[in-house]
Amino acid sequence: LTARHIIKNKVISLFKLLLTNKPLEGLLPDDIGLGKTIEAIALIGTSKERLIPNPHLSIDTIIIIYPPCLITNWKSEIYKHAQAGALQANTYHGTTCHSLSEDNILRCYNVITSYYNITQEFKQTNISTSCIFKINWHCIILDEAQYMCSQYTDTCCAINSLLSSFQLFLTGTPIHNTIYDLLGIISFISQPHISDQDNWSPFILNSLSKGSNDICYLALRCTKNSHLKSLPTISHHYKLLPLNPKMQKEYSAL
Repeated sequence: LTARHIIKNKVISLFKLLLTNKPLEGLLPDDIGLGKTIEAIALIGTSKERLIPNPHLSIDTIIIIYPPCLITNWKSEIYKHAQAGALQANTYHGTTCHSLSEDNILRCYNVITSYYNITQEFKQTNISTSCIFKINWHCIILDEAQYMCSQYTDTCCAINSLLSSFQLFLTGTPIHNTIYDLLGIISFISQPHISDQDNWSPFILNSLSKGSNDICYLALRCTKNSHLKSLPTISHHYKLLPLNPKMQKEYSAL
């Protein structure tokens, strides 16, 4: 059992515990390549397993929002890692945005859409009549949450107009330029004492220890250097594998 598997299982257990007892808002800013998508899918699966009558929840459907370049990634990853038929996913994209009714959306456990679709619908339609903005989602998952780096963009305003019981943000690069990049994400989390620029400076920038305490309750970050003391030092083994005859012939001709 590797450190990566242990860390992942601890993340899943933590989120399962929190989801069972109270609304959750949090940021998972693990390094790129450490399996944030798989961890979120595991969260979705455990969330479905424990769904019981809960005053915090109005529906069971989760909306996953991602950059346009990942349009096929989430659906394929869900079907790859979840049991067949366990986590049905519907794509809210292109022409389907106009053909899916609220009832159609709520029949699915996962709705997958992009920041672009949400932003365009926010700008071009009345959000009081838009099924995406009318629904009080069970959970909103934002992939590549650095798209929320500015509080004042149309994208950030659109995401902040969505209703949900839980929110989870995934990003390997939460800060691109300055610590103010976090404000877009924090503004979507119900932390009024740190979610606006006037409070951000005194609480975070001018008091690093206080800032660290605030952020640690909202974020859980693992890096490629994360390790557990109980595990032995990693060892690398290299083995030279022969090419098949066809590949060897082409390689030798170079």
